[in-house]
Amino acid sequence: MRSRLAALPRSVWILGLISLVNDGASDLIDPLLPLYLTSVLMAGPRALVLIEGIAVALMWLRLVDGAPFSGRDPLGAVVLLGGMGILMGKSTQ
Repeated sequence: MRSRLAALPRSVWILGLISLVNDGASDLIDPLLPLYLTSVLMAGPRALVLIEGIAVALMWLRLVDGAPFSGRDPLGAVVLLGGMGILMGKSTQ
């Protein structure tokens, strides 16, 4: 197992490290952004909810837009979109 990992090209290791650092940075910024908006920029609760709502809406649009291209099986896209619809219904309750 270790010899197969060592045989990977250097570019694969570099891209893996970049991906790891990017994931860590996005996980760190997520809880700090509302704190920054409210304390430094003096954004009120309405502005904070508006910004977070736009971010969630853009995320869902990106998922829905990419769902038909997620695989060759058209049924997979239907199942994915149906599951997202169920999640959206539960999140608004």
